[in-house]
Amino acid sequence: MADIEQYVAAARRLRAAVERTAGALAGAELAELLDAERQLADALVSVPATGPGSTGDGRALGRELAGLRLALVRCRRLGQTLNEFVRLSFAAQGQTSSYDQLGGTPPGPSIRVLETRA
Repeated sequence: MADIEQYVAAARRLRAAVERTAGALAGAELAELLDAERQLADALVSVPATGPGSTGDGRALGRELAGLRLALVRCRRLGQTLNEFVRLSFAAQGQTSSYDQLGGTPPGPSIRVLETRA
């Protein structure tokens, strides 16, 4: 059984990686986003495979997990915003916002409708 401090440290690494991802999304920084993905993968590998023992401060783990949850919500919202921005950018150019398997836009009618929300 892993010590709870190992879980706290792993949660801290995950939180830092997710917060870095959110920062990259907020700044539309592709290189930073790719580096954050690598940091996230490394952090996931560091999570102990066995359940935490009953010794240690469970409150510290709870705080890290709550922070991680907030960072994930921020990432989700920023990702949705970025996706909407890209969709609107393509729509403004009369293009579709999807790609085919080769990375190009598929043939077909272009988008002429611009959706907005208040």
